[in-house]
Amino acid sequence: MSSHPPHLHASPDDVVRGTDDVAALSRLSAVQVGYMTDVYASIFVSSSAAHAARRPPLINRGTYARIHAFDRALELFIARVTKDCVPGQVLSLGAGTDTRWMRYKDQLAAANVRYFEVDFPETVMHKISCLRRHRKVYAELLPGATFDGKQTTAATADGRYTLLGGDLRAWPAVVERLSACGFDTTQPTLVMAECVLVYVDPPAVTTLLSWIHAQLPSAAVVSYDHIVPDDAFGQMMLHNLSEQGIELPGIHAVPTVDAHRAQLSEFARVETMDMNEYWAKHVPDEEKARIAKLEIFDEIEEWMLMGRHYCLSVAAQGSLAPLLDQF
Repeated sequence: MSSHPPHLHASPDDVVRGTDDVAALSRLSAVQVGYMTDVYASIFVSSSAAHAARRPPLINRGTYARIHAFDRALELFIARVTKDCVPGQVLSLGAGTDTRWMRYKDQLAAANVRYFEVDFPETVMHKISCLRRHRKVYAELLPGATFDGKQTTAATADGRYTLLGGDLRAWPAVVERLSACGFDTTQPTLVMAECVLVYVDPPAVTTLLSWIHAQLPSAAVVSYDHIVPDDAFGQMMLHNLSEQGIELPGIHAVPTVDAHRAQLSEFARVETMDMNEYWAKHVPDEEKARIAKLEIFDEIEEWMLMGRHYCLSVAAQGSLAPLLDQF
C-alpha cells in the first residue's frame, strides 16, 4: 500500500471535486446537531462516513453561517420576483451536492423560478447517482426526469430544475449549453457561487463576471470565498489546504473585502463584508440564542479569526438592485 497522501495521485481537478465531499459531511454534521433542518443532507454522505460525521463546533457554526447567507439571498430573490410578478431563474455555479433546490423546490415553483446547477461533469454524475440510489427521494424530486449521459445533463420533466456538467474555466461553452437547456438571459437571475470562484483562475472569473454584467440586465451575484491570505491565520489556512493538495488561485488576486468590492464594481450596487459582519447584522438575535444552546462553544477567538477570513459579496443590477437594501 502506498504511503503517499491520496491527493498525490489525484489531478488538481479531482482534489477540488473532493472538497464537495467535505462540504457534504460538514452540512450533515450541522444538521445532526440541530443547526438547521435538511432531510436531504444524508443522501450525499456514505453510510460509513455518516456515522462519524460529527464535526467540531467551530466548523458546525461556520457551515451554518454560510448556508444561512445563501438561503437568505434565495429567499430575498423569491420575494422580489413574486412582488414584481415576473418569472425568474437561479444559476448555481459549482453547486456540487448542494441541496438548496430540493429544500426550496415548492417555494421556487410557486414563484415560477427555474433552477440551474453547473459543476464538473463528474460531480453531476455523482449527484445523480446518489439520488438514484435513494429511489423514494428520486421519485419525489425527479419524476419523469430526462438524463443525457453524453452531455452530462439532467432535467426535471417540467424543466424547472436542470443539472449541467460544465467547466467554469470554459465559460463560453457553459453559456452555450445553458442556452440549449432553456436558460433565458432576459429573466431576473440570481447567480450563486458558494466557495467556488476562489478555486478558479482569476482571468476566467473576470470573463464570467463580465458576461453576467453584460448579458443579464437584471441580475444579482452572491459569492462566498476565502480572503486575507497573508496574516498568520491565513498562512496557516493555506498551508493546511496545500497539505491536502488544494490550491486557491483566486485568493491573492482578491485578498480582501475591498478587493472583492472592486472586482464587482461594474454592477450598479455592491456590498461586501466578512462573515463576522454578516453574523452580527443578518443572523437574528433569537437565532443566535438558539444556536448557543446546541453545543458547548469555547472557541470565540478562533470563531472571530475564521470570520475575518471569509468574504460574502453581493452585487446587483436592473430590477434586482433593490435586493441590496437588505444587505
